[in-house]
Amino acid sequence: TGATFTVTVTDKTPATEPATGLNIKATSNYFPEANYTLTEADGTDLVTVTYYFDCAKQLLNTQWTLTFDPAVLSALPENNVAGFMPFATNGAMYETPAAGVIKGSASDLGLYDIKDGQAFVQVTFKALSFTGDTVVDLFVEDLTVSELNPETGKEDETKEESLVVNGQATQTETPVSVETIIVPGVPATEPETTVPATEPETTVPATEPETTVPATEPETTVPTEAPTEAPTEAPTEAPTEAPTEAPTEAPTDAPSTDATGATGATVNPGTADTPTGGTTSNGSAVQTGNASMAVIILLVLVSACGVLYFTRKRVK
Repeated sequence: TGATFTVTVTDKTPATEPATGLNIKATSNYFPEANYTLTEADGTDLVTVTYYFDCAKQLLNTQWTLTFDPAVLSALPENNVAGFMPFATNGAMYETPAAGVIKGSASDLGLYDIKDGQAFVQVTFKALSFTGDTVVDLFVEDLTVSELNPETGKEDETKEESLVVNGQATQTETPVSVETIIVPGVPATEPETTVPATEPETTVPATEPETTVPATEPETTVPTEAPTEAPTEAPTEAPTEAPTEAPTEAPTDAPSTDATGATGATVNPGTADTPTGGTTSNGSAVQTGNASMAVIILLVLVSACGVLYFTRKRVK
């Protein structure tokens, strides 16, 4: 007879406990739904819900209401310093009429540039528990876009287009892109890049390196006058007047009476101006005064030669 065996297989694999965490669901009447489970493994108790909006036109005005469970999530002001609409740097208003309710609105005739997928509504919550389920809902009441009139700098009324009216989305021809994202922690921002308004400053001397150049040529001392060592006047050692030793008158030793020559001729006594014997062969009288003048001229010439001699000797 055959034996019958019963085999019992026991599963030794440890049972895996279901993961615990806070299941967060983001909903809206205009934006798509998003889900995220926040656990202790995320290393933070903060979670950020962002509704993104991108449109070919610019935003003119909007009004919305955000609701959440205050027993599970807390929207602390210190976690939302920039407000709940990052794009609205002016004309934005917020209020919290009740716990777990945030109301927001924004309006600007100069329009808000909310292109390239900027955050439309963004709220950072602090999770008060890591278990359970919770819902964050954004109800858009009104949303209008338009284009800028370059002449007025304000929105062009003829280009206005209402995307949501009294909470109801409308059919429009303007392309619109919306998205909802939930991330742990605070919203990530791109690292700030410091771009200088101008090119890096380059120190360039305004002028060429200064070169010391004398304004004039080096001064050279040149005597303006010739040396004055040479005598400016002739020496006065030589006599300036002719000697007066020569007799100015003829001698008077001749006899005052007539004399008789050997020939018996009678010789008349002569005078200083008239020679003995009367007249000369040419009949002209010989004057002794001319001889005296010749002597004087001779002495002057001798004196002049002496002056020149001593002058040259002294210069040497």
